[in-house]
Amino acid sequence: MGEAETAVSMTPAKTDPGTVGATTAAPLPPSPQTRLTVKTLLPADIPRCVDIYLSAFAGNAHSLACFPRENPSVRRWWEDMLREEMTDPEAVFLKVEACLHHPGAAAAADECEKKTRKGDKREDIIAFAKWNRPKAIAEAADEEHDASAAVLLPAWPAGTDARLCEKTFGEWARAHRRLMGSRRRHWYLEMLATDPAHQGRGAGSLLLRHGCERADGDGVEAYLEASPEAVRMYERFGFREVDRHEVYVASGNVKREKVVGNGTRVGVEEDDGEVYVNVYMIRPATERCPEGA
Repeated sequence: MGEAETAVSMTPAKTDPGTVGATTAAPLPPSPQTRLTVKTLLPADIPRCVDIYLSAFAGNAHSLACFPRENPSVRRWWEDMLREEMTDPEAVFLKVEACLHHPGAAAAADECEKKTRKGDKREDIIAFAKWNRPKAIAEAADEEHDASAAVLLPAWPAGTDARLCEKTFGEWARAHRRLMGSRRRHWYLEMLATDPAHQGRGAGSLLLRHGCERADGDGVEAYLEASPEAVRMYERFGFREVDRHEVYVASGNVKREKVVGNGTRVGVEEDDGEVYVNVYMIRPATERCPEGA
């Protein structure tokens, strides 16, 4: 896929400079803007994306049980998995880069691109996503004769809860077959994660909009699985819940970093067991992206 690029500038609110006596205040310098740009994800970006995923889902009981953060094999597994999936011609991997620039500075708008080409600003990636293009009807039918048939799952990282991984990821894959059938062409949002330090800035919406607009252009539906916390954002783009899956995650499998009052991380602590909910959502082909979302 050619490089996708969408740029959005975000400017902090201006303050009243005020006056001192009869003297007019000097004009303020141009406010710095945060430029968010959607681009194609590159193999060199993978380590940063793994950082983002592990941080973004650090409070997610299912993710913690399946991919314990203290296990070094988890990071290797994620990097290898993303690297392999990037070779799939049907996969569309995207990233959002953020960069501060001053509108009044010469060539400032190109600063993010220059730094990225130099390869020294990978930390400017604040979110990433994986969309899957619609499969050809004949290919999909060949693969999906039976919605209850066994699904192909990867070998899980050493030392993780393989039983829970098989149970949940297998069920989600079967639900995808059952709900979308073998002849409903659709775009599939398989993965989306935003760095917690940059959540609320619109990066996730940019990645979501990109895939939804591609679905609109193809005149097809879109499908995803969501945690309950993300449902509202997806609903703004026209997704609607069609089913859900619940699984109990035992307390011994959930270990979160313990953070003391000053923000220092001091190891891990076991959490109480909980029921994890995964929501299946479909966006009809007749939907359109909201303005300004």
